[in-house]
Amino acid sequence: MSTLPLSLFLLSPLYPSLLTYLLSPPRSPLNSNISTISLYNSSPYVKAIGNTPMTRLNSLSKAIHPGDTKGGIWMKREDLNPGGTGKDRVVKSIMMRRLKNSAFRVVGVVEGSSGSTGIAWANVCRDCNLKFKCVVPDDQSKSKIEKIESLGGDVVQVRTAGIQSEGHYVNVA
Repeated sequence: MSTLPLSLFLLSPLYPSLLTYLLSPPRSPLNSNISTISLYNSSPYVKAIGNTPMTRLNSLSKAIHPGDTKGGIWMKREDLNPGGTGKDRVVKSIMMRRLKNSAFRVVGVVEGSSGSTGIAWANVCRDCNLKFKCVVPDDQSKSKIEKIESLGGDVVQVRTAGIQSEGHYVNVA
């Protein structure tokens, strides 16, 4: 656990609690993140995100559309993403947008999370060789903190506070 050197971060307009580490302006906005994008695109973890099956909800389909054997109600199995949650899909989308649209070279991410999103970020950052700091409340489960740390993330715990407080973990991030 460590403190945050806030002078190294820029608030993301795409996701208010997401901060991106910055080093220096690139030579060209077109090539600033090419090596990271290459790692991102070749990441087995990232490739697996969203490649989950659709499952027909038979009882609900029959109740709403009796006699319809092909249509009905379907659900996307986000729980079968590599991180076990739909947060993987959110992180994948934000990361790709950030890498493609940043005028600076992205070298890491800081996220205020109470768990699942932090684990998804830790997985993506690990595969892309990016630094990751996760700000969590001090009452966060030990297993989630250990999981983020085992994936190479640096966890910063802050005192539990209400969302309106400057001390809330998302606002600290």
